[in-house]
Amino acid sequence: MRKTYPAEIAAIPGNVLYYPSELGDLAEIELIYFGRHSCPAIVKQNPAVNQSIVLSESLAESLIFDHTDIPLHLFIYGKSIHIGPLVGIFSSGFTGLSNKPLGREVGIFRKAPFA
Repeated sequence: MRKTYPAEIAAIPGNVLYYPSELGDLAEIELIYFGRHSCPAIVKQNPAVNQSIVLSESLAESLIFDHTDIPLHLFIYGKSIHIGPLVGIFSSGFTGLSNKPLGREVGIFRKAPFA
């Protein structure tokens, strides 16, 4: 399972993301995602001893990111970082139907706002 990190919002000028230093050099990152929202940002290793994610107020506002006490994952894809919890959908079973291989309940997730 991927490691999670606490996240906080700080009064830092510009669109800036401080990431946990244990992730190494991520200087090539240009874009930050949170859910369906994204924003270009400057990324820097967090100089603090604690391994945490720090978003500037303007970046948090652009991403529609609210303070949370839930630790979050950081997923790195190419030149972007995706912030968020690891989300999965569990099914009650498989069926032999090719158009609904995971059962009739799965159809409700097709209209979910995160789909």
